[in-house]
Amino acid sequence: MSRTALDKRTTRNYKDYFFILEKYLIPFFGKYTIDKITDEVVADFDAWRLAEMGKNAKAMTKKHHAMAFTRIVHIAKDRGYIPYSKAVPQLNIQGAKSKPRPAFTEEELNSMFDYMPIWQKDVFHRHPGDVRVVCSAYVKFLAYTGVRHSTESMPLRWKHLQWHWIKNQRYLRIWVDGKTGPRFLIARSEVIEVLEELMRWQMLRYRNLDEIINARLDRKIFVLQTGEMPHLMENIFRHLMNKSGLLKD
Repeated sequence: MSRTALDKRTTRNYKDYFFILEKYLIPFFGKYTIDKITDEVVADFDAWRLAEMGKNAKAMTKKHHAMAFTRIVHIAKDRGYIPYSKAVPQLNIQGAKSKPRPAFTEEELNSMFDYMPIWQKDVFHRHPGDVRVVCSAYVKFLAYTGVRHSTESMPLRWKHLQWHWIKNQRYLRIWVDGKTGPRFLIARSEVIEVLEELMRWQMLRYRNLDEIINARLDRKIFVLQTGEMPHLMENIFRHLMNKSGLLKD
């Protein structure tokens, strides 16, 4: 691969390959020999990459990673490390198409999160305040997991959460079922605090997320203390956007 750097037309490809190798492929696959890479290992790589990036990689990013991985497999075969007949699983290249910009910038999200405690207390009656507590946790959950609003997120139950180990690192894995069918997602570490705060606010009889995951509690996550689900979450969120100054025409 290093010889391609001598060709100016491929210098960019060379640099991209080595960035992918050093940032993603070597840190994860470095302890595996090519012949030990299975479909399960590739699935673990998807989960690990999601946690590292903090978001689901776009289709083009996954395609570049897969091309670099395939190149390594070809080199291994050319050098006799594995036979040409040996089938090696390919990396997943399915992902969302790139968009011009995300729905919110990191600065906008932080601004909204900072305003949430004020917004929760700016009420005349308890019920609207309770609804805002659930909405705040819900919005943070969506931001930290990439779960789709409505069909994937609203039916979620505590029993759909589980710990997933990759080597010595523990990640929170979430089972969702929506328009694209059932799948697992890896959450960013920040969501653990969000869920534990919600759990305590709901006055559930568990000390932490470990206990509630082990109990496989069959109860919806985003509910009021009574167990009821808030109605018209979109309208509640729109009110938050308006009050925080982020609602734009």
